[in-house]
Amino acid sequence: MSPTPAPTASAASSSEASPSSAPGVVGTGTLDYPDNLQLLLLAYRLVGQTPPLEAWAAQAPTVRTADEFSRAAALKAELERLEAIAASTAETGFLKLKTDCNLSEYDAGRGGYYLPAFEPGVSYSFEAYGEKFALQLGNSADAYLWPLAPDAAREALRKAGMRAVDVDMRIAIGRATRRAGGLLIEGRVLDYRVISRQYGNPAQLGAVALR
Repeated sequence: MSPTPAPTASAASSSEASPSSAPGVVGTGTLDYPDNLQLLLLAYRLVGQTPPLEAWAAQAPTVRTADEFSRAAALKAELERLEAIAASTAETGFLKLKTDCNLSEYDAGRGGYYLPAFEPGVSYSFEAYGEKFALQLGNSADAYLWPLAPDAAREALRKAGMRAVDVDMRIAIGRATRRAGGLLIEGRVLDYRVISRQYGNPAQLGAVALR
């Protein structure tokens, strides 16, 4: 996925959050193209657990390299930065994410290209502050085939060039759970756009809304 990983640091164990962060509660807001840290903080919020912000802040380079006279101020500033990022995930019920993939060969029988970004059962892996977590799309199989008539498919391939495209998707968040492999955010694709990755020509090749 496209989000940029946050700096890596050891995470402390989490504790239960306040009732306002109850597990499974999602909002109506949209988080546009979040980075890994925002997604991790969203996952913590959804499972109703408090992220170890103080431990993360203490590992920040600005804090670790600060001298004894400025360390407290640097720690305070870093903690406030993390708290602001955590606050940005409040009321999130939808995500906009972008990923890259290559078009399959055209399937004349079904009338469309397959998009590996939506391969059935796919999940996207992330890491931030030493924690690995994932996003799983429950209806990825429904988005796997990008339906196109032959003439439209030929034109899309011409514009895509080497078959490399970006898929810009909108996702409805369902819930998050903590599993053996880490936190897992579950969601469903609502719609997506296929965009050419040709340099200087990021043309939209098509758009699909799912039922």
